[in-house]
Amino acid sequence: MITMNVLIDIFHKVSVVYKKPLLWGGLVGLLFSCSTKLEPEDQLFTGLKPIKYENYESCDHFITTQEEIDAALATAPNGALFGSSYYRTPFPYALWIYNACDGKEGAFPKWLSKTFGKEPVLMSNVNPAMRAQVAENVLQNHGYFHGNVDYDIVYGKPETTETDTVARPRTAKIQYNVNMGELFRIDTVSYRNFPADAVNLINSSKPLLKAGDPFDVSNLDGERTRIYKLFRNHGYYYYNQSYTSYLADTIQKPGKVQLAVQMVDSLPEDATRKWIMGHVDVNIQRQQMEQLTDSVNRRVLTIHFAGKKPPLRPRVILQDVKLRPGDLFSQDAYEESVNRLTSKGIFASTGIEFKKHLNPDGTIKTLPDTVKSLTRDGQDRRGAGILDMNINCVLDKPYDVTLQANYLGKTSGRMGPGATVSFTKRNAFRGGEALSFNLSGNYEFETGSGASVNNSNYSVSGDLTLTLPRLLVPSFITNKRRRWQTTPSTMFTAAYETINRSGFFRRHILTGEMSYTWQPTTQSVHQFSPIIVEYDRMAKMTSDYLVKAQNSPLLWMTAKSYFMTKMKYNYKYSSPTNYRNPIYVSATLTEASNLLSLGYMAFGRKWNEKEKNAFKTPYAQFVKLDVDFRKTWMMDEYSSVVAHVSLGALKSYGNSTEAPFSEYYYVGGANSLRGFSARTIGPGRSYNDNSRFCYLTNVGDMKMVVNLEYRPRLFGSLYGALFIDAGNVWDFDKTSKVLTPDEEEYSYLGSYEGRTVNSKNFATDIAVDAGVGIRYDLDFFVLRLDWGFVIHDPRSNSKSGYFNFPGFRKGQSLNFAIGYPF
Repeated sequence: MITMNVLIDIFHKVSVVYKKPLLWGGLVGLLFSCSTKLEPEDQLFTGLKPIKYENYESCDHFITTQEEIDAALATAPNGALFGSSYYRTPFPYALWIYNACDGKEGAFPKWLSKTFGKEPVLMSNVNPAMRAQVAENVLQNHGYFHGNVDYDIVYGKPETTETDTVARPRTAKIQYNVNMGELFRIDTVSYRNFPADAVNLINSSKPLLKAGDPFDVSNLDGERTRIYKLFRNHGYYYYNQSYTSYLADTIQKPGKVQLAVQMVDSLPEDATRKWIMGHVDVNIQRQQMEQLTDSVNRRVLTIHFAGKKPPLRPRVILQDVKLRPGDLFSQDAYEESVNRLTSKGIFASTGIEFKKHLNPDGTIKTLPDTVKSLTRDGQDRRGAGILDMNINCVLDKPYDVTLQANYLGKTSGRMGPGATVSFTKRNAFRGGEALSFNLSGNYEFETGSGASVNNSNYSVSGDLTLTLPRLLVPSFITNKRRRWQTTPSTMFTAAYETINRSGFFRRHILTGEMSYTWQPTTQSVHQFSPIIVEYDRMAKMTSDYLVKAQNSPLLWMTAKSYFMTKMKYNYKYSSPTNYRNPIYVSATLTEASNLLSLGYMAFGRKWNEKEKNAFKTPYAQFVKLDVDFRKTWMMDEYSSVVAHVSLGALKSYGNSTEAPFSEYYYVGGANSLRGFSARTIGPGRSYNDNSRFCYLTNVGDMKMVVNLEYRPRLFGSLYGALFIDAGNVWDFDKTSKVLTPDEEEYSYLGSYEGRTVNSKNFATDIAVDAGVGIRYDLDFFVLRLDWGFVIHDPRSNSKSGYFNFPGFRKGQSLNFAIGYPF
């Protein structure tokens, strides 16, 4: 019998002789015979038994504690299924490869073991006693002072091996047992040894320690941090967190903690003195260790640099630094300054340092009779120290160049190459601007026996973007002292695209946009585009395509050239990150060409007059509102329930009877109604069984989609999903985009009864599906697979009754996507 070790030696020798790689796929099956080498008293760890919890009160605090204990005791065995501590795959190939290559000489076995192998996880390395001690520390930190953690080792069946003829357990699992014990709660909270002014300051904001709450070390740390930030925000730069300590009495009342928060007895004088900002020095380097030989003075600001002129204008730095000379030091202003400088996108590294401003004799220079500082003796001590500030910035690389290439294959049989070139210039005009240019092209051709020689498509596109790190508006509109969460920006974009569909058409699309983005708080983000220009021109149509377009109102609509000027405003709100059940809201209002129509009215043209032109092309006129809402309920640290609502309405008027085709709504697909393919239902109860044209016909002026999804963690990085989706699209006017359905030449477009919203049939017009899914979280993105099946199909040709599942083939859809659907 040839063993695995012999096979490795043979393959290694052959590979040396022929000087080229060998296919090792045939060895995978033989890896099953490889066993782990064990010491007589050791076992291979094969996972945990479910952890047993007892003697506890079920509450949110217990759930949080349980999650931390689970994390402390977690140990992944060889072949862990998606990182689980409890489940293994039946094929731990990494362990088999390690066993097969262990002890082998030669470069190839060593490379194979290092690249694909994994050492066995042995009981001697797991050390359950130490992990149980860590879990007990978690209990103590969360107020379970009388809790304890023990464990039992569950051995596998005794076996013999080739190297050990004595039957011994070769595998083992661990069973942890957690006795929670009584949860201690806070009885009273008092503040000691603080000056009277400090106590008033502490009580000015909401404390984190309250009577009746569970005792938790994390809350103690949070309260210490709160006090620290309060002091720092009121000018006490040298006050540290270590100056606040705690005394806890658990004896006076059983199960209760009498807590005292106190200031330490001896504090340095600097810690109780308020500090005012003084001179500002800005050091700008193009690279680390660059010698700064020149400087420019601007009142209380000095910029140090190397070269003929500063690489940045002074205002670029000052607009992001919220600590100004003469202001009291503020921790919030300091953090905002660092965050804004870091997020500016032009620095490789930034830092802010402070130093005391000293007199010539070495004493601290103070400003008398300015502000009152802390004293414990009750005396009125006035005067503030002066802090000078150094801002150190190292500029990032001025240029970024990226080249990407791809080759795309479609299920329709079309395939072809593509390429993208990107160029970015940072700090383009010494004001922190970013100038970027992108150019991309794609070419695809048809394959197969029926492919046409001239049936090839291509597209070429390019865009130019200039981003300014400020709001480019008149000075009287914006407050220069306004505090922003991030640096506001103004962006100019121009883009061009040519699309050629061989045998059909060639069109050119030109767009331009100016937009403002600002974030006044952590939760709110505003984006306003006062001008968006879109010009879509159909440059060429083949005679065959022209005939088809003329015979189809919908196809003719998509073939039209159009011009429009839009104005768009978007508002986004998200709950603070510490909210357990956060919400997210996004609302977008878009209008098109209303200002242009007002201009025509000024020259005597009527508002409702149709086909008025701009650049020899009729312009589109409409208003559009989109609202997206999401609510999350956390069941535990890893599982959640998410509700999502998406609403939209589009109304054309004035110069237009319809909007550009790209503005209309559709449903179905991976991020909407997952039991239906994209554009297979709607509007309303209408139907179109001709799959060639459903992407044209199944669109509407209104949209409503409601989703409810449960996302449990299965194990490791694998998550599941149970979901239900409901929604549809409708038209305002059933004759707005099609002709009467009784005309024979339009029969392929399907039935158009029930396209509009009808209160009588509204409930049955809503499509409903349900399904299951899995998600694999790779940290930087999520792989998602959803399988949805139809519960209710609103189309008028479907089965009677509400639960009209059309059969397995037509009534289900499998969707693979990246990222969550909402």
